[in-house]
This record gives sequence, structure tokens and C-alpha cells, in this order.
Amino acid sequence: MVHFFRAHACIEAQQNSEAIALYDELLAHFPSSSYVQCQLAVARYNLREFDEAQAGFESILRRDPFRLDQVDTYSNILYVKESKRALSSLAHSCVSIDKYRPEACCVIGNYYSLKAEHEKAVLYFRRALKLNRHCLSAWTLMGHEYVELKNTAAAVHAYRHAVDINPKDYRAWYGLGQTYEILTMYFYALFYYRKATALRPYDARMWCAMAGCYKLLNRKADAIKCYQVGRSPLPPPCLPTPTFGGLLQPSRTFLRAPLRPPPRPQPLPRPLPSPPLSAPSRTTIARASHTPSWRASSARRATPRRPRTTSG
Repeated sequence: MVHFFRAHACIEAQQNSEAIALYDELLAHFPSSSYVQCQLAVARYNLREFDEAQAGFESILRRDPFRLDQVDTYSNILYVKESKRALSSLAHSCVSIDKYRPEACCVIGNYYSLKAEHEKAVLYFRRALKLNRHCLSAWTLMGHEYVELKNTAAAVHAYRHAVDINPKDYRAWYGLGQTYEILTMYFYALFYYRKATALRPYDARMWCAMAGCYKLLNRKADAIKCYQVGRSPLPPPCLPTPTFGGLLQPSRTFLRAPLRPPPRPQPLPRPLPSPPLSAPSRTTIARASHTPSWRASSARRATPRRPRTTSG
């Protein structure tokens, strides 16, 4: 059990090479375990080894065709490779097995996103969230679709939900940075890009994205340093604060980061004092009374007079 825990912790910490080594050892003891093979495919997917990861998922589905765990990750691989036919076949298979699984809804959403039907993709990601509000993949992918639809407010909302569920998900941090970069709020973008870079310091795309943001801020020296670190084959030291950022490229590729927190919003100006009230007039007092003056006078006029008595 200790080896299972260590391997899972390595994947959560984005130490995918160590996780692959541990899962290879476990696979020697559990050669027919679908879980171990699936975790190996996920680790290779995190390392962008898409061909090996795809082969792993296909081997799992051949042995267990009714398995839907992590099938959304497999659909991400097919999306990145633009395998429209394979993604369509996977979506039909998931619907025939269990169309009420969040993973199945995410697969269908990826299929519609690949066809550039982003409104339908958002519909299926929302359906996945109705089935499971804590589905991290659905929140992140829905944020990507809102970026494609230029709905930045909804994208920020979706990415923040993903970060609340798992603060170690660099894709959501990158999505926040990308959204704020679209809004030309570069200091905010740098802040979130840096968080993503701290989570994946060995990913050159993160450093290149952060360099692009520095370039837009005319901080060319910092941009050159980021480019140099991105070209280095050795993993750079971890940043003091996690960050994420990237160039404006398709939503499922990731990069960038800020060094300073976003500026505080300026306080709103205090309202001007209202002019002093003047002494109330008679009409004002009459309107404020319980009975209006005209109604009181009408009541007096309507009061019958006592008849006069004549002396005998």
C-alpha cells in the first residue's frame, strides 16, 4: 500500500517520471491491474507522451470495454491529436455504456469542441457538473470553451471553481492567466502564470508564456531570462509562489506567470454631503401628518350642524 500511495502522490505533485518508475514496479506484481495501467497512461499524458498514453488507454479498453474511469483523459488525448473519428467512436461507446456518467458527458463535450460547436460542448460540460459538482475536468474544460466563446467572465468563474477543487491543477491556473491576458490585464495574468510555472517548472511552455507576458510589459530582461530557462534541459528551481501562464494558443496547451500580486482596487470616492434641509413649510407639515389638510377640512364641512332652537 505504501508504494501505491507514493506513486499517487508523485502524480499529484507532477513528478510524473518518478510515478512511472513506481507504477512499473507495481505492474510487475499486478500485471492484470487496470488501475495501475490507467495511472501509467495518465502519467505519460502529463508528460505529453501522447502516443504511449493512447496505446495504454486502448489496451485497457480492449481488456475492459465497459470501464469509464479516466476516459475523459483519453478523450483529451484524442482532442489534442485531432482524431475526430476515434473521438466520435469513443463518445458513442460511452453513451451506450452509461450516458449519466460525468466522464461520458466530458467525452461528448470534447467531441463537440473538436467540431467547433462550443455551445453544445458547454451544454454537456454543464450536464457533467449537474451529475458531479466536483468534477475537475468538467470545470476546466468548460472554462476552455468559454474562452473560445470570448465569454471571459464565465471562463474566470469556471477556472476558479477548478482551482478551489484542486489547487495543484496547473491547467486551471493557466486558464486564468490566459483569460486575464485576453483582457490585457497583464499583471493579473503574470500572477496566475507564475502559479502554473511553479507547478510545472520543467515545462518550457510555461516559461515561454511568462516571457511573452513580460515582453508585453516592456520588461525585456525578465523575458530573456524566462526564455533562457525554458531552453535549459535541466529543471529550474521551484518558484517561491506557484504560477501559470501562456501564450495565446489553443486552450489545452499551457504557459506563463507573474511575479507580483495584482494591484489592489482603488477605493471608491466618498459621496458629496447633501445640502442642509430648510425649515419645513406648512404644506410639508400637512403632507406629513396622518390626515391630509384637505381631507380634514372636508370632514369639518361634512359635519352636520346642530339645529337652532327657537324660544316658545
